[in-house]
Amino acid sequence: MYISIPPSFISRPHSSLRMRVPFILGLWATLTLQSFAKSTSITTHAFSSKEVSTPLAFKCSGSISATFKKRFKLIQVQIIHRHGDRTPITSMAEKDYWHGTLPSPSLLSRLAEGTTIDRSGSDGSKVAHAAGGIGPFGKLTKLGMLQMVEVGSRIRDELQLDEEDGTNLVDEKGTLHINSGRLFTSTDPLHPSKVKITSTDFPRTIQSVQALLMGLFPLGYDGEIEIDARHTDIMIPDPQPRLSQEQVELERELSKRQHLIEREE
Repeated sequence: MYISIPPSFISRPHSSLRMRVPFILGLWATLTLQSFAKSTSITTHAFSSKEVSTPLAFKCSGSISATFKKRFKLIQVQIIHRHGDRTPITSMAEKDYWHGTLPSPSLLSRLAEGTTIDRSGSDGSKVAHAAGGIGPFGKLTKLGMLQMVEVGSRIRDELQLDEEDGTNLVDEKGTLHINSGRLFTSTDPLHPSKVKITSTDFPRTIQSVQALLMGLFPLGYDGEIEIDARHTDIMIPDPQPRLSQEQVELERELSKRQHLIEREE
């Protein structure tokens, strides 16, 4: 998981962003969360080492009329993530076994509720990408779906302010971290209108971000969230890697890995 955020947030020792999803180049989706609340006298310098704070000294609530050397407020988070666990892309021998690892059609339909896919500009004539897999292969598994729901839940926990712990934080250098470095509060809550999503146009990546949204909005939401799936070619470093003979041979070798063979036994 890669998250692009101001240093006032990444430097907070108690906010470790404990999301155990590896950031690996491949097929991915991006998620942008934005806070629209207005504030005054706020300065942000993303990734400026001079602005990184030392461990926090104390919490404070209420008015912020006191004078502080610097004030930080988190205004946007960008997340780049891979899909959840999937079946092998290369066709394996035991199709029935791999079919059994997939979510049911009814579950996928439930997962897609509240989202729309933007494929505008496509006439449907484009050749299917080989990385999409055939049949049960290259698909998101039930485990992968649960992984992404958990990621969404963790993102919500990290970005939503628990106001019982105080509203603001001040570090040892006198820097004020408004809303304790969190993006959303009770007065400026997380809402679908503050979420923007771009995904590659593969079932496993779209379903992954839909599962993430289920974790991000556990009680559901009104309206719909659009998933922009129009930019697959520019989101994948090599749009058609499997047109290379070397890639085909590599995929065949990878399909012989022991842990995959054992799962079919």
